[in-house]
Amino acid sequence: MSVSIAVTTVLVVSLTRATSQSGRSSGADRLPALTGLRFVAAIAVFANHAGLESVFRSDTANFVLAGATASLAQAAVAFFFMLSGFVLTWSARPDDTPGRFWRRRAAKVLPNHLVTWTAGLLLMLAVSEPVPLGHVLPSLGLVQAWIPVIPIIEGTDGPSWSLACEALFYLSFPFLAPLVARIRPERLWLASGGLCLGIITVPFISLLLPYEPTLFGLPAPFWRVWFTVFLPPVRLLDFALGIVIARIVLAGRWPRVRPVVAVLAGVLAWGVSLALPVPFGLIAPFVVPLMLLLGSCCQLRTALGGPTMVRLGELSFAFYLVHWLVLHYAHVALGGGQYGAPAAIGFLLAAFAVTLALSSLLSHVVEQPAMRRLSRPKSPTLQEER
Repeated sequence: MSVSIAVTTVLVVSLTRATSQSGRSSGADRLPALTGLRFVAAIAVFANHAGLESVFRSDTANFVLAGATASLAQAAVAFFFMLSGFVLTWSARPDDTPGRFWRRRAAKVLPNHLVTWTAGLLLMLAVSEPVPLGHVLPSLGLVQAWIPVIPIIEGTDGPSWSLACEALFYLSFPFLAPLVARIRPERLWLASGGLCLGIITVPFISLLLPYEPTLFGLPAPFWRVWFTVFLPPVRLLDFALGIVIARIVLAGRWPRVRPVVAVLAGVLAWGVSLALPVPFGLIAPFVVPLMLLLGSCCQLRTALGGPTMVRLGELSFAFYLVHWLVLHYAHVALGGGQYGAPAAIGFLLAAFAVTLALSSLLSHVVEQPAMRRLSRPKSPTLQEER
């Protein structure tokens, strides 16, 4: 929980400093503050998986860390999904074709995915975990989130389930973006409100599904969580909302909302999420704060957009795919035990450092060369998401 509080503090301080420096600039900007926020979101996911790994000797500490960050981690993933729609719209090319667009997205995502999927498979074999082909092959093809079976969703690298949602987003973007472009500027806010309402309604619809079984023995009904969190067509709402927010900003219709207001709204949403039952507290409370954060921070000049944070943000995709492999298999290699607070914190800090180092290696050796070789050259002013 202390990790989450620290992250919130950094956001409040950085965005408070930025309020007087914000300004509107051209649509070709690199969106540095949003790039920095990507790494902050990745830290939230890391913190939640650190809690689920249960490395503390105190079960209460493990439960508090996992429970307090569960909704933050899901808000972070929702932010990634919205950001995908926002940035793809922000940097859209009028002369682009679906084929060229899909090629660029494949060059961005697939090399890192293939490397981490293979690494996960080898690590599973190394520790003698069962590897049924029916459980691991769907994640190779990025269809695992469509299948409501926990081992299939986890695949060889648990967090990669979100790439199954991204795959649907990328396939649909060349067709979805023109539809959104037809919305008249004066109706964009109405469209965003409808999408927000749709996202908030999702957990209510999930009540039509059975409560049992529970997820990992926690008070989390699996079928309802799968429908609310994992199912790609449902998460398409987040992506579409990002597209609409980008259109609002580009149309000059975004109001003067101080970014710190978005952060404070997110803190309030976090408190509300802790009081709500699963799956109501996972995503719905954060929809409006995330929307405000995305729209108000897209053109900030702040510490979040400084060279260090931008570089960390550029590593966030690799970090996201690598972190669980490091956390889980390093813990297994050490015997899977539980430790006192100093040793447990030391383990998590070491895992974070190793994850960051491996993320940098993956980015330099795989991601960046693949994008240079497999993508058509593009303007350096256009910022790719995640």
